[in-house]
Amino acid sequence: MEITDNAFYVLDVSPEDNKAKIIEKCEEKVFNDEEDSIDYQLFQNTLLNPAKRLYHEIHWFLGKDIKTISQFIKEPETYEQNIDKVTLPLSKLNLKLYAIHAGNTVNLEEVILFFEETFKVLRSQKIMEQINESRIKAGITVVQDRKLVKAELNKLREDIREAIVLLVKQIDFLTYQRLAQDIVKTLTERNEVGKQGAVINDFLALYKLDTTGYLISLQEHAIASLEQYKETMGKEELYALKDALKALVYAEQPIHYFNKCNGVVQTLYGTQLYIEIRNYYVNLYNE
Repeated sequence: MEITDNAFYVLDVSPEDNKAKIIEKCEEKVFNDEEDSIDYQLFQNTLLNPAKRLYHEIHWFLGKDIKTISQFIKEPETYEQNIDKVTLPLSKLNLKLYAIHAGNTVNLEEVILFFEETFKVLRSQKIMEQINESRIKAGITVVQDRKLVKAELNKLREDIREAIVLLVKQIDFLTYQRLAQDIVKTLTERNEVGKQGAVINDFLALYKLDTTGYLISLQEHAIASLEQYKETMGKEELYALKDALKALVYAEQPIHYFNKCNGVVQTLYGTQLYIEIRNYYVNLYNE
């Protein structure tokens, strides 16, 4: 969700505003919108419907952060620098998402690790209580089933994934490859191998999906070259080919990590081929 799709932002209201305030704001927006470009009535009805409202609450700000974000919410270019001003994990996560969509300059590795750490500490029960505090003040029927909040948090997880995809499209493959390596390295240094949460798991799954075709084509090309030149290739040429395949093995390491953590048994193309070429080189060298 982009911030301009959130009913609270569109109507310029708070989760603590009552029905009368929401209707008043809607009428004000309709009156001032000369182009009639937004269906304000639809957003009003969404906030007055307890079931539909929940999605927008999960993607907004609660508690004391409601007052804090009012100071800069109309200034998207400041979202990134103001993340530390909000206190709730859900608020920080939403502001980071909106900062990405606003085009704020961000470091992708820092973004992924930020989402990982923040999403991990979200608790559906606590969030439901915070939502209900605002609903009581607004005179809106409270949420009684925590499963509804958990379902919305899963949608938020998908929004995080989409934001990461958006950022990944802005980098070249070599940077993407290095990013995956650095994240796995960070997990190793933190002694968190196999303990990653949903966000990093989703990122590595994305990396695996994005690179599989490339790795297969690279493997097929390497096999064809090996078969074509194996009989005539000297030690230097074969050694160069072996070194070139190190890049393939390097690119596969995050996939190996992902497979291992998710119980997936898969022979990696580069590793298998690298071993074959290495063994051939050893035999050639010993002749």
